[in-house]
Amino acid sequence: MTSTTLANALAAGHASPPAMIDGLPVPADYAAAMKVQAEVAGALKARVAGWKVAIRPDGVAVAAPLFDHLVSTARTFPVAPSGLMGIEVEIGLRLARDLPPRPGALYTRADIMAASDQIFIGIEIVSTRLCDHGNAPFPLVLADNMANGAYIIGDVITTWAELDLGNLMTRLSFDGIEVHARRGGHGNGDPLTPVIAYANQPLDHLGGFRAGQIVTTGTLCGLIPVKADALVEASIENIGKASVKLQPRA
Repeated sequence: MTSTTLANALAAGHASPPAMIDGLPVPADYAAAMKVQAEVAGALKARVAGWKVAIRPDGVAVAAPLFDHLVSTARTFPVAPSGLMGIEVEIGLRLARDLPPRPGALYTRADIMAASDQIFIGIEIVSTRLCDHGNAPFPLVLADNMANGAYIIGDVITTWAELDLGNLMTRLSFDGIEVHARRGGHGNGDPLTPVIAYANQPLDHLGGFRAGQIVTTGTLCGLIPVKADALVEASIENIGKASVKLQPRA
């Protein structure tokens, strides 16, 4: 069996979770997992609208594609209750130009900011296609696009150089009840840290960071469980608000 078999099963899981992957080969490492991501995109005929990035405990930067049909500014969004894990509130940026690999000339924070024409508040709907996400080896989680179920773009700003992105107040409520209120909260301190790290260490098979794509930088609130019919409302200080009404689908 090849990685394509796993990719086809994960692609089927997008339509009807969970994916039927029992007995299928698990990616051996991050590079193999990111090859599966590309095969899933091909099976779904999905365009890459952006990326979610993270730095693993071993220091390796990884990324998962955000497929175009799962990135939205809509105020309502259908979700499959099976596999729904929760909500993350994140700072995202939109790239104004490509950031191709450039060995020997590492990208800096200033480079990332100069390549981005806006930042925004995003709500990530986290939803796995795996039967047992909590016990799955991370390369399999990575192959499943790090459990991205959808991404909702909220308010946008175009001037942010003076903002301390690692020290902004984030609030989140479900059905009018506040479930999170905290200043800062990003696992790397500065939300741009994983963006810089991945730009300097790309592993993907889907073309990397491209102009027009978004990059979401990681949760400011952890992963907070949510009901499949909740009204989700979030805000990040000095950036703005985002909201979405989840609508269960069969």
